[in-house]
Amino acid sequence: VPFGANIPEDPGREQALARGAEQECRLFFIGADWERKGGPLAARATELLMRRGVPTTLVTCSRIPDPDILPICVKDRGLLDRNQPDQNLQLEELFLRSHVWGLPTRADCTPGVFREAAAFGLPVVTTDTGGNPSVVTDGESGIVLPVDAGPEEYADAIQACFADRDLYRRLCRGARLRYEQV
Repeated sequence: VPFGANIPEDPGREQALARGAEQECRLFFIGADWERKGGPLAARATELLMRRGVPTTLVTCSRIPDPDILPICVKDRGLLDRNQPDQNLQLEELFLRSHVWGLPTRADCTPGVFREAAAFGLPVVTTDTGGNPSVVTDGESGIVLPVDAGPEEYADAIQACFADRDLYRRLCRGARLRYEQV
């Protein structure tokens, strides 16, 4: 049974779709289980984008086993608790300031964060596993890659999405529409 996003207040369509054409690509990742949710893969894809000349930052909210090993383009905020008003505001700000939600999860049922990302008009780049394709429609509200996709494929998908402003805006609108209709 479809259910909505775990957010206290709808950010509204106008605010959710207000992202401009910035020079830096800001990626966002939430996942308590860093390994299973694909955190290392997301970090490697971010590094690849940087090496390709795409200014990119990945902000994570996770339990990272050793934050000291993260590349400089990855900023970890630790797990933030939606039940704490100040931390919830931080999460909402991250959703609003990010361009792409990346969750290259290795195994999952149906992550609730996809619905949260959609509420904020944030396209998702994820893996074709579990219930992910039932929430993220490839080419409409995000990009769904094969389970065996590596950092190169994730970097390619994110770079293509960020470089093609029409595609990016279409995915943002599709994500928000998905949120509004479910």
